[in-house]
Amino acid sequence: MDDEIRTSEPIPEETPDAELTQDSSAEPSLTTPDEPDAAGEIGKKKKSRKPRKEGKKVSIFFAIFLSLLLCGATFLATYSLLGKRHETETAEWKSRLARFSKMEGMLDGIEKSYARDAEESELLENAYHALFEGLDPYSFYMSSEEYDVFASERSGNYAGIGISVVYDPETGGMYVYRVTPDSPAEEAGMKKGMVITAVGSIGVSEQTYQQAVQAVAGEEGTSVGLTVLSDSETRKISVKRGIIKGKYVWYTKLEGGIGLIEIDDFSSSVVADQFKEAVGELTADGCTGCIFDLRGNPGGDLGVITSVLDSLLPEGTIVNIVSGGKTVRTISSDADQSVDLPMAVIVNGSTASAAELFTADLRDYGLAVIVGEKTYGKGTVQSIFRNADGSAYKLTTSYYTPASGAGYDGAGITPDIIAPLTEDGKKANRFLIPRTSDLQLQSAIAALKDQAESS
Repeated sequence: MDDEIRTSEPIPEETPDAELTQDSSAEPSLTTPDEPDAAGEIGKKKKSRKPRKEGKKVSIFFAIFLSLLLCGATFLATYSLLGKRHETETAEWKSRLARFSKMEGMLDGIEKSYARDAEESELLENAYHALFEGLDPYSFYMSSEEYDVFASERSGNYAGIGISVVYDPETGGMYVYRVTPDSPAEEAGMKKGMVITAVGSIGVSEQTYQQAVQAVAGEEGTSVGLTVLSDSETRKISVKRGIIKGKYVWYTKLEGGIGLIEIDDFSSSVVADQFKEAVGELTADGCTGCIFDLRGNPGGDLGVITSVLDSLLPEGTIVNIVSGGKTVRTISSDADQSVDLPMAVIVNGSTASAAELFTADLRDYGLAVIVGEKTYGKGTVQSIFRNADGSAYKLTTSYYTPASGAGYDGAGITPDIIAPLTEDGKKANRFLIPRTSDLQLQSAIAALKDQAESS
């Protein structure tokens, strides 16, 4: 990649030769004025020409000598530049070879002396992963297989059955809190509130929860057997896996006419359209206020979040990209706003990155009240670089700040209204709590009601 973007040092133009060539063309032109007379008027006696002075010959010889001298000087200068460039490139290559020879030596040592079997390809993959472990938590290596999964998730489509689950300590099973519309799970009759107690032969428990979740996933066209608990009855369901059109934005109208929009993340390209659809539907339904729930939202793609914010913000700055202590790029919004209602944003300690930008911008423009707990504090941008073999790596390449220019990387955002999730302040999963018992949601509703009454 470096070789493709490297600009070599330009070789100086040989301007002295070019100038001399132009000057030397003047000498033949000295004879042209006499030629029309000689050819056009035959028999007419030609005017005698004055003999050239010896100084003319000297000047011609001097010009030729000067030309050769300048050519030689230019050649020597160019040769010197090329020589220095060659020496620099040779030193760079020697430095690179020294780095890789160390790795090569260790691989040879493992191959010759290690007491157990070791696959060189696995060793190298581990080395690639380890290369990024010394950087920040957001920079990492992906094998070609890992990158394919990553890219598939970003596209908005993935293979599965279309449910969202969380571990339920009360039942010891997987609580289904969402069923994606038009998914295999919905077609098989699965509904929100069901509890999965087994996936195939794997009984769900706190220890086997992650294993069971992974067992639900699989290739398109294959089936998975689930044991579910619903209305105090246990039954078995077989669900055929398919390609799921990812749904990341969920919305509903609460009692009192307030719209609730829950955004899982901003990673997929379909999020912006789903967000605008949610806002449009709730606005058309006559909602008097709007709550954006970003709890647990880890962030996402810069292009996606700026598209979402562009539909909410007035004309002005959305985000500043900062590199080397300087703003290198500013992304702005136009004057079109899709929401002209009182707004609130609910956040917690897992609200990060792009979700924090959403929160900060609505706060900075005075459009929303922020409710909940202090956010995570991530204000860096990562870029993805592909390798020739299909693998890739994600690397932190810059920082960013919201409209105000006040960064929150490492600091997080403190809400206007600090509220715990539950009355006792104990850790709990919000998907297992009734909305009437969700203190953060209720605080946001109260804040919007206060705004409506005071306006």
